[in-house]
Amino acid sequence: MDDRQPAMLTAAGISPVKSWLGCAVLCLLSALPCAGSVVPPPRPVSPVVQQLLADDVLTEQERAELRRSHGLWDTEDLSTPVHQAQAALQLCRFDDPVFDDPSLPIELRAHAVWGRGNRLDALALLEGASGLEALSLSGRVGWELNDDESTAILNLAMQSPPKTAVEEVARIRAARQHAMSTGRTGDAYQPILDALAEVRDVRDPLCWDALVEEADLLIEKQRYTEGVTAAWEALEFNPRLAIVWYRLGLLSARTFDFDGAQRAADALRTLDQRHHLANLIEAESALVQRDVVTANARLGPVLERFPDHPDALALSMVAAELSDDPATVEQAARRLIDSAPGDPRPFTTAGRLLSLHRQFDRAEWWLDEARRMQPSWAPAHVEQGLMQWQAGDDDDALATMRTAVELDPFNHRAANSLALLEELKTYDVLETPHFIIRWSPGVDEALARDMPERIEAIHDEVVDRLGWTPSRKTTVELYPDHQHFAVRIIGLPDIHTVAACTGPVIAMEAPRETLGERHMGLYNWESVFQHEYTHTVTLDQTGYRIPLWCTEGLAMFMEPAPRDWTMRRLLAAEWHAGTMLAPDELDWGFVRPRREQDRTLAYAQSWLMIEFLRSRWGMDGLQRLLDAYRDGVQESNAFPAALGVSRDRFHEDFLEWTGEQLQAWGLRPEPSLDSLVADGDATVTRDASDGS
Repeated sequence: MDDRQPAMLTAAGISPVKSWLGCAVLCLLSALPCAGSVVPPPRPVSPVVQQLLADDVLTEQERAELRRSHGLWDTEDLSTPVHQAQAALQLCRFDDPVFDDPSLPIELRAHAVWGRGNRLDALALLEGASGLEALSLSGRVGWELNDDESTAILNLAMQSPPKTAVEEVARIRAARQHAMSTGRTGDAYQPILDALAEVRDVRDPLCWDALVEEADLLIEKQRYTEGVTAAWEALEFNPRLAIVWYRLGLLSARTFDFDGAQRAADALRTLDQRHHLANLIEAESALVQRDVVTANARLGPVLERFPDHPDALALSMVAAELSDDPATVEQAARRLIDSAPGDPRPFTTAGRLLSLHRQFDRAEWWLDEARRMQPSWAPAHVEQGLMQWQAGDDDDALATMRTAVELDPFNHRAANSLALLEELKTYDVLETPHFIIRWSPGVDEALARDMPERIEAIHDEVVDRLGWTPSRKTTVELYPDHQHFAVRIIGLPDIHTVAACTGPVIAMEAPRETLGERHMGLYNWESVFQHEYTHTVTLDQTGYRIPLWCTEGLAMFMEPAPRDWTMRRLLAAEWHAGTMLAPDELDWGFVRPRREQDRTLAYAQSWLMIEFLRSRWGMDGLQRLLDAYRDGVQESNAFPAALGVSRDRFHEDFLEWTGEQLQAWGLRPEPSLDSLVADGDATVTRDASDGS
């Protein structure tokens, strides 16, 4: 591939999901450009840059400088150590040998050292430096180290007059960091956006640095459409910006777009075949899928190169938590605290990922640590408040979210969630032996007061069949309309389902038809509740470690109504076509369907797999499998441990058994229509050859 034009790659679309796993991150799916694409499609370098490069007025030296500035350089353009260092920083190649050159400007060397995770060394290099870029970086590194002088240094950077657009962006970064450290992100938000707009609109329209900062700020505030668009624009001005590919790759992983995440990682490897940021994207993507083995395999080379890299250490800590490896957890946490005692971001990452997998106690611990490190840093408060709400700890969630919104009133999800948490305090409450029912005073009271007898009967049925009673009462929240329900599930009023389970909480939209879009319509609330309560039981039964296919299959199995004929016909069509979902595809058929029918197929196939498991190994076999999940056994090992067969062999036997079921349903006639047609054609051919 030509070094001048690294490929830009495409991402798959994003669609909403009704499942316990998706509830923690669905807010990311609701407002992304280009039908949910996060990693940009192939596009040319900005026409403005192309026109400038073609301008005959430019000298060759000016043209080379333009290529260096916009990531279009080749080796001949990098004629000095400064040029080489600037190019290496664009690529995030922080261990490039050029940074060993003592003649380089201090800010270039310090930036590379900081990028490796060596904050103390970076701060030592910057000591006494007076340039605006050096001051800005020094203040940010000092904040990560809990250095008492960091605020004063950030103030000094903010007051320094910038000479260039790049220096102006450095000054803005200092202002943003100062706002984070003093709890004034709300007051500073709009002025910072305005200042960045002035840089790119007035001072230097080619300044991609301003777009990078703008994208980061907007994505932090969950303004995803604008944030991702700014990131794409930055890549148009410089396709070699590794940090932008990295951020888009992480956003893809966090929205279950694993194909998009992989494309971002591949794009990074076109910049550097052994790019550590590509490994980090793949590691986070693996951890979202609870694939600890793959995550550790990707993290090993990164930690070998950069033992103090904060993102690598954070993901290593999560992998160890999910593997019940306290020694490695302690080792990674100690290294993080020693290398950056004031940086809450790695601990927030750990809390977010553990919350995603419903490891609420451990998530709470790490988010507490993040808040302790930097009490004025809003993202940790936002993540913890959302986690507490998902865990059913409403009082704690309300207090935490109030602090989060006070620190950052421009975070859309936090503001929406706080408003609903406040409203929930006004809801009526009714307790039964196993449930706490909450509803908005008014017309929903009749349904709420009719619920207790029926849901207690559902509790008895589900618990009796699964052999497990949840350890705490389940909260049932009945919301008056679709918008309230959507905010409860994702923090933003945009989701297309009527009920969801987070484990200890079942949220439901009132079954009602109204004009407009206030409600999703009537539905059988008892059947839906039985489905969701099965999730509550199986999640509690397995310590929230049950795979998505298994909890959804069991929830379908527990629904009182039989599977409809449409679902059976879908299974038949996919079985005959050889397109049933493979084991590695099944969980993500719910979340990231590749084809229009894949989500429906995932539900149907999961239900049928539970039926197969019961028919072959009985309920005892199912219980052994659930026990293995509870004990933290990975999916690939759980089948041999519980059932005595590999997961692949289980799938092969399941497909064979499915064929038998289809025949029993009348959906696999013998002889088949194809064979009859083939026999007919053969008869016609013989007759023709005989002259008949």
